[in-house]
Amino acid sequence: MNERQLSAGAQQQSNAVGGAAQSGVGPGADRGARGRADVNSVVRELFSGETRVERKRFFFDLRENTRGRFLRIMEEVGGRKDAVMIPATGLERFMDVLERTIQANIDAGPPPAAERQIE
Repeated sequence: MNERQLSAGAQQQSNAVGGAAQSGVGPGADRGARGRADVNSVVRELFSGETRVERKRFFFDLRENTRGRFLRIMEEVGGRKDAVMIPATGLERFMDVLERTIQANIDAGPPPAAERQIE
């Protein structure tokens, strides 16, 4: 059985159990205009969260497809969307660098007045 047949079988199984997984067909099919899906890919969303920082929105989606599990971080600002994909095998290393970056920001003290946001 080839990869295309495996993907089609997984989609049929997903549809049979209530359509929990989504099949992508064309750009953004798996989640509206956000993202791009492979025609042969079955995407399952394991976690989704979002936050707003200043004028940007960030979406965090932990997903799984036939190629593996990954975190997609998408930034949306002024109608423009950019995304980065991080394989699940690298999430702990990613978090380690992020924690060190946060600590470096704290250690640097308050930002210059030009960078401060009045909320």
